[in-house]
Amino acid sequence: MSIRTKIAAGYLLIVLFIIALALFADHESQRFLSDAVNRTSVLVAEQQMKRIIHEIQVRLDYVEAYLQNQSLLKLLAASNSQFEQMEDRQAEIERLDHVWQSTNPQADAMKAALIDTEASIALKRLFLGFFYQTYGLHYYSEVFITNRFGANVCQTNATTDYFQADEKWWLAAVADRIYIGEVALDESSGVYGITIAVRIDGPRKAFMGVAKAVVPIDSLTRIAETDIRMYESSETFLLTREGRLLYASRPMRLFEDLSGRTDFQQLRMDKKGVFLSNEHHRAPQLIAFVHARAVSNFLYIPDWILVLSNNKQAVLAPSAVLKYRIAAAGAAVIFMAFVATVTLSHRLSSPIRELTTAAGYVAAGDLNRRVGITSKDEVGQLAAAFNQMIDSLGKSYHQLEMEVAERQRAQNELGMKNDELQRSNQELEQFAYVASHDLQEPLRKVGSYMALISDRYGHALDEDAREFIGYAVDGARRMKQMINDLLTFSRVGTQARPLASTDVNQVIATVYRDLELLIRENQASVTHDPMPTILSDESQLTQLFHNLISNAIKFRNEAPPRIHISAAKKPGQWVFSVRDDGIGIDPRFHDRIFHIFQRLHARDRYEGTGIGLAICKKIVERHGGQIQLESKPGEGSTFSFTIKIHDPQEHA
Repeated sequence: MSIRTKIAAGYLLIVLFIIALALFADHESQRFLSDAVNRTSVLVAEQQMKRIIHEIQVRLDYVEAYLQNQSLLKLLAASNSQFEQMEDRQAEIERLDHVWQSTNPQADAMKAALIDTEASIALKRLFLGFFYQTYGLHYYSEVFITNRFGANVCQTNATTDYFQADEKWWLAAVADRIYIGEVALDESSGVYGITIAVRIDGPRKAFMGVAKAVVPIDSLTRIAETDIRMYESSETFLLTREGRLLYASRPMRLFEDLSGRTDFQQLRMDKKGVFLSNEHHRAPQLIAFVHARAVSNFLYIPDWILVLSNNKQAVLAPSAVLKYRIAAAGAAVIFMAFVATVTLSHRLSSPIRELTTAAGYVAAGDLNRRVGITSKDEVGQLAAAFNQMIDSLGKSYHQLEMEVAERQRAQNELGMKNDELQRSNQELEQFAYVASHDLQEPLRKVGSYMALISDRYGHALDEDAREFIGYAVDGARRMKQMINDLLTFSRVGTQARPLASTDVNQVIATVYRDLELLIRENQASVTHDPMPTILSDESQLTQLFHNLISNAIKFRNEAPPRIHISAAKKPGQWVFSVRDDGIGIDPRFHDRIFHIFQRLHARDRYEGTGIGLAICKKIVERHGGQIQLESKPGEGSTFSFTIKIHDPQEHA
């Protein structure tokens, strides 16, 4: 690749870097703006919801404060006493309620008499007059008080019923002391509002009656009307938990049911949060919402939802301006880089072409060639170094020839050693063949013919002869077992399989099935912890656990053997342990038992060839680990071995 091509490639990389930087800056600015607006919107929604809840609590506080009025308590006491003295109280209450709901002069007179009482006038003056004159809005649209039997005692305006004890709000206030209902149309005042009901208790917490106040919903939603818009397109909504619209900053039908919309389902999923809405073919909106229960522990408050909606395009408008500015700056940088690239390419290419030509002559064998570049920059230094290199090259030519000859000689020796190694491998393969076939066949014949002699002529032989034949048969059998074990030992390295993902739980299950008869005969207990999945040679790992568990059963005490297998993950490796409660091993022999054909006990006590642990060690070392023993005579043994972790994703 020519220098000009490389410079052009460098220029292209600069251009790509600037484009990538611009895209990254645009993406990050959009993300930052979206996150900032979302966080701010949630905070604003929380503050507005807190103000609405505070307004409801204030209205409740005013009602509760008024209920401490001693004149009111005396009026209630007198009304309760009057009703207690009625002979047929229920019939009288029903008669009065019937008269109240009728449309005759008697009903009008009854209502007027109750509304014109001193207590009702005081109630109206405070709740309907004082608050409006003080704050400029209707804090309450209706307030009335009943005695403990549910009959009206005083009221600001005529109610639809005289008897209230069967109303939901009345029963809830009696039971819970306070009741705050959802928004509904109050029939008496004809105003949409929320009902606040408070139980009235006299001295010694005696129940005396219930007060009800209706708070107009528009006096609460005026808080949502406060100018909290972050953008011209921002919108505010106040909803009930069931999806009824209480307020919207744009024209919408009051109490419209929005519960079927996808957006509303997302509002119900959490107490507060943000999400992106693409519903109803509108421009994408960033929605921030908060539930009343998310900002207040006031148990009686309705769980309304305040929603702030911001047009995503308006939110990201500053990012678009930044993108244009970055594009302009990037274009300027690209142009300047182009001019610099063309200039640099011209200044570098001429002397480099001269160097290339000189190098071609030198490559052809002309060691007398020199370049005439004398500039003081890096190219001039390169030319001087080139000339110096040619000078040194001539001096080193002879030495190089000598080194080449020496290397040729070394390569010849290496070839001879390689041939010798190949012959050695062939001899090992021949040995394996002889051991597996030529040696086993004579042994099989010896064992077979000795057994045949014993069967045919055993009756003609004396006891010593039969015993000698038994020795021969047993020796042939043990010789065959030793050859098989030796082959197993050699195959650990020569016939190993590639490492693959292995579930150690399945390996232990396989070993358990293979040793099931031995385990049952010895009444052994074999347990294990949850095992990991590792990279290993599954057949060799099965052989490893088979040898360790069978040894643990073989070298047992009088009691049924108990064997437990555990695994622990350490940095870079898994550590497996096989613990038993057998006869144990003297620490002096801990290293010896891992050598091939090493036995610590007489063959008549414990059978075997003494190669099992040597095979275990070779398998562990093939997996990049080590095996060790912790044991004392009579205290059982713990064989621990490590398996190297080849894949960081190996898991328990």
